[in-house]
Amino acid sequence: MSSISPKGIVWGYGIQSVLGTGVAATSGLRVRREGGIADIKSGMQPVEAPIHQGRWGDSSNERFAGPARPSFSMPGLLRPGLMKLLLDQVMVPAADGSGFDYTLFTGTDCIANADKALTIWRTNQLASSKDKRLVGAIVKSIKLGSSSTSQKVTCDIEFLGVSYSGTEDGSGGTYTVPTENFLLHSGLTFKVGAVEHKVAEWDMTIDFGVHGILDNDSAISEFILGPLKVEGSVKVPWADADVVTDFESAGENTLTWLWGTDGSSGELLLTVPAQYNEPSEDTGEERLRQEIPFKLAEQSGQAFAVELEV
Repeated sequence: MSSISPKGIVWGYGIQSVLGTGVAATSGLRVRREGGIADIKSGMQPVEAPIHQGRWGDSSNERFAGPARPSFSMPGLLRPGLMKLLLDQVMVPAADGSGFDYTLFTGTDCIANADKALTIWRTNQLASSKDKRLVGAIVKSIKLGSSSTSQKVTCDIEFLGVSYSGTEDGSGGTYTVPTENFLLHSGLTFKVGAVEHKVAEWDMTIDFGVHGILDNDSAISEFILGPLKVEGSVKVPWADADVVTDFESAGENTLTWLWGTDGSSGELLLTVPAQYNEPSEDTGEERLRQEIPFKLAEQSGQAFAVELEV
C-alpha cells in the first residue's frame, strides 16, 4: 500500500517544533501492503517501553490507571529519507557533503530532540470524521530485514506518542506520494570487517530504549533515551570456523550494511560493532547451518553509526 490506497486511506506526517503540539501533515508515508491497512487505535497492544511517573527504579505503570500512553507500530519500507526522519530524533547528525553521518548522543544528552517529534495522520478521504492522529511520535525501535526471496527491505517502526485522537479532520494536510525509491536486498553489500560476503537473509533490531516521562502529568512531558540495543542475525553461505572461534573467544567484529554509493543519492550505510551469540552447528562440523546471531558490542575504535544520502 502506498500513501494512497484504493479505499481512500492516506498517510501523512508533519514535524513538530514543540513536543506535544500537533501540526498539519506536510508529506506522505508509505505503508507496506502485507502489513494490512495499518491503523492508529487507542488501546492497541502497547509498545514495550516503561512509562515513568515520578517513581523510583525501572518500574512501569502499565497496569495502573492513569493518563493515556499512546503508541503505534508502522509496517513500512526502508529508504534513506525515512531513516533520516527517524534518526534526527535520537542521534546526532553531522553534515557530510550533501549527506549526513549519525552518531550516538554522548555525555548528558539523553533527551530525544523535542523539535523533531512527529504528528502522524491516518486520513480516510471517504469519511474525514474517522481520521486519526498521533501527536509527539518518537521512534522507539526500528526493525529491518530482507532476504533473497523477499527482496523489499522491510522497516517496522515502533513509536511512542504524547496524545492520540480518533476524531480528527486531516483534510487540510498535504499528502504527497513519496518519490524516493525503497531499498532492495539485491542492492545490499554486506561486510564482516573489510571483507565482503554474500548474505541470504538478515534481520536487525535497533532499540533506542526510549522512555516517556509523565511525572503525574496528564500526558508525557518528555522522552529520555535508555541504553542502545542492537541485535539481529545474518545467514551467510560460507563455512567459517573463524566465526565459531570469534564466538568462543568473545572476539569483536564490525558488520556493515551498504546500499548505494558513498556520496551519491540513495546511499545508506549501517555500521555495527558486534559480537556473535552462539551460532548453530552441524554435529561434528564447523559449517554453520543456520543464521549467526549477533549483538552490539561497543569498541574503542568503532561505534554504532549510520551514514545516508537522500
